[in-house]
Amino acid sequence: DCKAVLKITDGPVVFANASFASMLSRSINPVSARLDGSCGESHGSLDLPELHAGDSYSIFLRADAGKIILSGQLDETEAYRER
Repeated sequence: DCKAVLKITDGPVVFANASFASMLSRSINPVSARLDGSCGESHGSLDLPELHAGDSYSIFLRADAGKIILSGQLDETEAYRER
């Protein structure tokens, strides 16, 4: 029932009031960043990998046993191959 907040550590909020069953998108241009997720008293963090111009990165925010867990993955298109 909690709305999560995702922000850059010691920086601006990326998403406020995010529902756990929602999908949101936003463009950011970090050189390097650590993200903090929170919901009530629960907190979690994630260091973003080095991202290049045009990269897309997905972040997953989960609540597990009262703890916030942030995970992510670089969005990639599989290379074409003959079948």
